Amino acid sequence: MLDLFKIFLKNKNQVKALIIDDAPLIYDKFPLATKILVGNYVKGSIYLNENEIKKYNNVLSINSNYIPSVLLGSEYYIDMREMSSKLKEVDVEHELIDPLAERGIEKPHCFVANERVDEISKDAYDRMIKFVKEKIGI
Repeated sequence: MLDLFKIFLKNKNQVKALIIDDAPLIYDKFPLATKILVGNYVKGSIYLNENEIKKYNNVLSINSNYIPSVLLGSEYYIDMREMSSKLKEVDVEHELIDPLAERGIEKPHCFVANERVDEISKDAYDRMIKFVKEKIGI
């Protein structure tokens, strides 16, 4: 992701907000299926070394310069909660949208895609868009 920023952006200030949709980040806590998915993305193997795990998990590199973010938690709510805690610790503006914590309801991965037919997804979508609009000034 950071490589894309370097290619397309002149500076980090061009990005006003991030939307992080239910990202798997904490490799040691992944179920096998997620380790296969992520491991193949990172290097073609589920056996990642410590360096590869650290490079993949952006929670480990969060500091006070992190971009304001919306975190959508469903399948990887544990990862999003940990990221939220780290953002809070370094005083970065963010919003965690976590239906399980907020309403006791589990939602599938990328649940906001159901915003036209599900009221919880619609609420999450609206909150996400409101956050982004506030950051970009509209």
